Amino acid sequence: MKHIVTIFAALIMLQACAGSGSDYKIEGVFPEQISADSVYLYLFPSTEPFNSAAVIDHKFVMTGRIKSPTIAHISLRDKRTVWSFIAESGETRLNSKSSRAFGTSLNEDFARWNNDIDSIVKACNRDEESIMAALPAYFEE
Repeated sequence: MKHIVTIFAALIMLQACAGSGSDYKIEGVFPEQISADSVYLYLFPSTEPFNSAAVIDHKFVMTGRIKSPTIAHISLRDKRTVWSFIAESGETRLNSKSSRAFGTSLNEDFARWNNDIDSIVKACNRDEESIMAALPAYFEE
């Protein structure tokens, strides 16, 4: 009986540790044209900030614990979204030049997916321009 109680207690402790989440670190650099003193992390679908950080010399670092990967965004005080990404364990770097997040596996995949979508949109726009340029000749006699 003593062993059963010990095993049961160990399982409860293991479950408590597993449910507590894992550490994350988010680093970002703002372009100089954006002036901000603080940034706020929102986890989908919440409208309340999950975390915040001070912005010093256009840079910020935010750390904490998260239970599981989730879609998130960094916003300014006026709730204007600056970055959308996946909040997950590990170190995420937010790049102001590409508006992409890097450093964690899901964000690397998400950035590649976004780049693929951008390429498709550019190709469609190129095709649309060539079609529109050819239309007047098509309707001429």
